[in-house]
Amino acid sequence: MKKILLIIFFLSQALSAQDLGLKLKQAYDSFENKKVDSLLIAANKNITILSLDEKIAFHKYSAFQAFQNGMQEIVMDHFKELVTLDPSYTLDALTTSPKLIMLFDKSKIEYLEEQQSRLHQLTKTRPEQELPWRSLLYPGWEQWHRGAKTKAYVWATLGTVGLAGTVQSLIRTSAAHTAYLDETSPGKIKSKFRTYNDLYRSQYYWAYALTTVWIASHLDAVFFTEPSKMSLVIQPGPQKGISLDLKFRF
Repeated sequence: MKKILLIIFFLSQALSAQDLGLKLKQAYDSFENKKVDSLLIAANKNITILSLDEKIAFHKYSAFQAFQNGMQEIVMDHFKELVTLDPSYTLDALTTSPKLIMLFDKSKIEYLEEQQSRLHQLTKTRPEQELPWRSLLYPGWEQWHRGAKTKAYVWATLGTVGLAGTVQSLIRTSAAHTAYLDETSPGKIKSKFRTYNDLYRSQYYWAYALTTVWIASHLDAVFFTEPSKMSLVIQPGPQKGISLDLKFRF
């Protein structure tokens, strides 16, 4: 009987967690702060059984509520958890306060810095080899230096595409922003803003892609690309000779 009651309890908790994002959005948009708080408290108790989308909604609206109460550190903590769950997530610029968007962007930057710090710690686990610093300067350079030419071409191509995409998105976003601010026709302002907003988001997509390639290239250089080896062996005795042993990684 106790087992049945426990099963019923957990099922009821799982059902109550369904559509959490929609419930939070409706309550938040209706300025029902008490209802938002109660939903967040219930969700926090069942955080382990929430889906990915529900966890994202939980951290998003927890950050929103903390922002209303002036608790900026808690806002940043929830945004970092959100970015950890989905690094490509963006807030709606039309419905979200610019201050919240600024804090969200700051959380993303800190998240990337933390990942970079962890990457540096990983490189320290291989002190017996020369540190692959070239891959930190540009993807594929260390692979080329170590003799893995095919890998070098692939990483360099991906890095170049990501870098070019990031630069062009920054340029296009700046131009779209200027066009949006200069537009005076009421019928075109909304369209210009949507174009600007889409390009604004694309900056992050390109930046995340470039960062991923950069980090992946460095990890590949550290853990999966051994330096090319050349050894010179002189054989003494009646059969004197010199053998040259070359080993290259491709």
